[in-house]
Amino acid sequence: MSFEYVLGVTGSMGCGKSYTCKKLVEIGNGTVSHINTDLLGREILGTALEYKDLRRQIFQSFGHQFENEDTSVKRKELGELLFQDKVALEEFNRILLPEALKRVQNEMEKNTSPLLLVESALFAEYRFFDIVQHNMLLVYANKEIQMGRLSKGDLPADQVKGRIASQFSYQEKLEGIVQAQKEAGQGKLFLFDTSLNPSHEAYKELLGHIWGECK
Repeated sequence: MSFEYVLGVTGSMGCGKSYTCKKLVEIGNGTVSHINTDLLGREILGTALEYKDLRRQIFQSFGHQFENEDTSVKRKELGELLFQDKVALEEFNRILLPEALKRVQNEMEKNTSPLLLVESALFAEYRFFDIVQHNMLLVYANKEIQMGRLSKGDLPADQVKGRIASQFSYQEKLEGIVQAQKEAGQGKLFLFDTSLNPSHEAYKELLGHIWGECK
């Protein structure tokens, strides 16, 4: 692990977290790398043998109707349940998150870029700021833009609304980050609005600001 600076990237669905990370990696030209915890979660819920016991716990808790023949999780079908049932979602995260955090830390150990971005929608909800030393980039967009982006996906509108409702709002995320940084006595906070589809120059300016603060 050789990064000089690690930065958590968070925000609600449809706010542009992944695209922002992609642009920063592109502009960084070898100095920035990116870990997407959502993609790591998909691997865990897939067919990897090392996570077979974890998936078994999920099927025991929620039913084998969510199991594919290859032992992977039917993510779309399970998602329909989880984002309508807060108790079920909490149980799912209780099973998944500890292993997911271990996987993130393992990936961080492999990093060789000076700036490492760790993306997750749930930093504020589950308060795992310590893995990024409380340094956070909060990406946001106005509600109309957010819903417009999400309507282009493969989820029906009611599921989109359910998933958004299951996460903290922008204000709740912001307050959670600020409070955690205050309690820890450390951490930098960056805010980035993607409502107006920022230009390439805006992303360059953001990266310059991040580097300026971390040096």
